[in-house]
Amino acid sequence: MAFRQWTDDKSNYTPPIIMLPSTASEAYKLGEMLVVDATTGALTKCAADAKPTYLCMEEYTAPATGNRDIRVVRVSPTTIYHTTFVADATNNKEGSLVTLHTDGLQVTATATNGDFEIVKKLGTGNKDEVLVRVP
Repeated sequence: MAFRQWTDDKSNYTPPIIMLPSTASEAYKLGEMLVVDATTGALTKCAADAKPTYLCMEEYTAPATGNRDIRVVRVSPTTIYHTTFVADATNNKEGSLVTLHTDGLQVTATATNGDFEIVKKLGTGNKDEVLVRVP
């Protein structure tokens, strides 16, 4: 399961979809967490130890040349996202932080350098659902 907006503390606020440049030869997934590459100025998958700034809103595989802008929304600390754990999260408490998985679509149970706050656990095992925010 990829990230999807669950709710927002601002009473049903829906962030606007914006268009930003894609990186050549990169595949983007709906619900993938992204960042802007400081060197190229284009979107790329968020690293597991980084804080995401955008959520991808479409599937797109960029060609080597002639790639286009893609649809994204800005990640907000007031937005709660729905996704899944990729590992057993029995020992992770609600309110604690976990990291982004390397696929950019889920969270881990790793607490070290975590950027995702667990708002509500909907299970504790691998592939169980969880509500998170990026504080």
